[in-house]
Amino acid sequence: MTLQPKMASLETLGEEVSADEEKISPHFDELLRDVTEKLSAEEITSVVASIKNTFEGNFEVQKEHDLYSCLQLFTRQGFLSDQNLTLLERLVARKSSKKEDIKQRIENFKLSRQVEVTPRQELKGRETDLQAIMAKFAGEPAIVNLYGSGGLGKTTLAREICLKWPGKSMAVDLRGVTEMKGVYFQVMLALDPKQTIIRYDENPVVEQLRKLINESHEVLLLLDNADQLSGDDGWDHAKNLNTMLMGFLERLVDHMTIEKKPRLKVLLTSRTRFQGKSRDKPAVQYHELKALEKGSSKAILQSAIGFSAEIPEMEKVVELSKGKPVVLQVIAPILRQRIETAEKLLGTIEQEMAMLESQEKATPSTAHDIQKSEEGDSLSEEIDKEQLLCFKKMFFLLPSDSFRNSAVALSLFCRPFSEEAAASILAADPSEAVILLEGLRSRNVLSVDPEAKEVLYEFHPLMRSFLESVGNGPVFKQVYSKAKDRFSKLYMTKMKVNAAMLDKDYVSAFYHFDLDKLNFQLAFDIPFKSDYLLVEDKFQEQIMVCYLVEAMIDDSRQRRKIYKSWAEGAEEDGKEGRNNLANFTIESCYCFILLNLRFLLRRRTAMPRINCPCETAGLKAEAL
Repeated sequence: MTLQPKMASLETLGEEVSADEEKISPHFDELLRDVTEKLSAEEITSVVASIKNTFEGNFEVQKEHDLYSCLQLFTRQGFLSDQNLTLLERLVARKSSKKEDIKQRIENFKLSRQVEVTPRQELKGRETDLQAIMAKFAGEPAIVNLYGSGGLGKTTLAREICLKWPGKSMAVDLRGVTEMKGVYFQVMLALDPKQTIIRYDENPVVEQLRKLINESHEVLLLLDNADQLSGDDGWDHAKNLNTMLMGFLERLVDHMTIEKKPRLKVLLTSRTRFQGKSRDKPAVQYHELKALEKGSSKAILQSAIGFSAEIPEMEKVVELSKGKPVVLQVIAPILRQRIETAEKLLGTIEQEMAMLESQEKATPSTAHDIQKSEEGDSLSEEIDKEQLLCFKKMFFLLPSDSFRNSAVALSLFCRPFSEEAAASILAADPSEAVILLEGLRSRNVLSVDPEAKEVLYEFHPLMRSFLESVGNGPVFKQVYSKAKDRFSKLYMTKMKVNAAMLDKDYVSAFYHFDLDKLNFQLAFDIPFKSDYLLVEDKFQEQIMVCYLVEAMIDDSRQRRKIYKSWAEGAEEDGKEGRNNLANFTIESCYCFILLNLRFLLRRRTAMPRINCPCETAGLKAEAL
């Protein structure tokens, strides 16, 4: 089914607040007033203009000098709360000449909240799963695999287990990791965030874990999103990687065993069951996460909506989610913010389901092909048609075109990203970008890690897959294409910065590359489709040389020797005052990175070899 930009009439944002809706606390309302008073009339007008340029609905009718009413409306719509002050810190404060005063007022508010004891909300509906996994850790083996389809809440449950772990715990995100070096790197980031150790192999991991074990009775290591390492996709490389990972984890557990009792426990999360093998005994215990029961789904949705009274048609809405928390998260803001009633939401989905079924009956093969190309195989495997329609409904009920365009553009990010990076992709001022980011966050399109020191935004994998499918469709194709160009340019710029660091600090250069490797890979994958890298003209000659070297020399070790000799030659030139190769040093290092990344991408995606321009021109080996 083709996505259409038209929709049922959009309910006005910020409808009159009902008696059931949570009111703004006097303490928080005082903060909003105090912050507003710190701005001049001109500054208030600037902030309100930024808000009105981004939003539709009730924000459009706000007076240009009434910032306080806008902040109240933000609070009622979930953009601002006593737990989330991002818009005050990164929008309002930035536009004020009294930034420091506002920051201090906000800090005082946060300190006052720390005095208040706010009970932590327990994870609903997963009590039995949590107890079962904790019980498995009491036995052997010490490695447990939590697996299940996308959208069930594996990461949420795994992090809850970390919070309840009696000893120390650490979480490592292995999303996109396809080699053991990446595993070592991500684990060492968690163990040694200050980078006091610059080796990324098994030995330093063992050394650091031993130090941690000495400080705690038991340590839990969470390896989250380890799908590429599960060994389930049938490829020899994946099976070998799985064997290496399981061997590594077993050795880690053995190293941390004292008096025959393992002091290290490992929790793996994946969509498919891990292929754990051992010579004499099972290497892994398993726990499959299944859909939530209806009662739990209802309690979660009721809590997320925040109404004391049960809404009509609640049972049907819960049925729609099929026990997947990610679908409940998509539905909840629509009902909480009163964008649509449950009846209207269900009615629209039922109508579109009927239309879809009639289209499939009329032209089953064509409709199936369209759906697969638009929505993607991975997405259609994880959620059914009704749930997909919930995602589409959520998308077209976003506050404005700016939000819809931003959601599609930002879905390019493969890892958590900053407000500054988002501003680059959106071609927006950072203070304007934060409005869009927080708006998407209030609708559960984006999320942030509340425990992280830095505010970084990220998509749930299913949300990202959905938005990618929208971007590849006809309606948002142009928006997506422009975002891809900006994304490539952003990461090409980052790569040039890394290349410039190689001479002075190659460890930091490759650290920054590995830290954001998935985004670098995507940035290079985009221009590879045209077989000519998006690089500045001054680098084109070096790129051609790199293509030629790659064409002649298949052995990557031999290619590294060539580039090393270039670097050594440049160093000698510098010592002797010559300039033959000195200017080539940074450019050759930069091109070397491009070349090796191109090789890794082709290997990763099993792409057919692309003839380089030099080969096409008929150049021979003697040309070097």
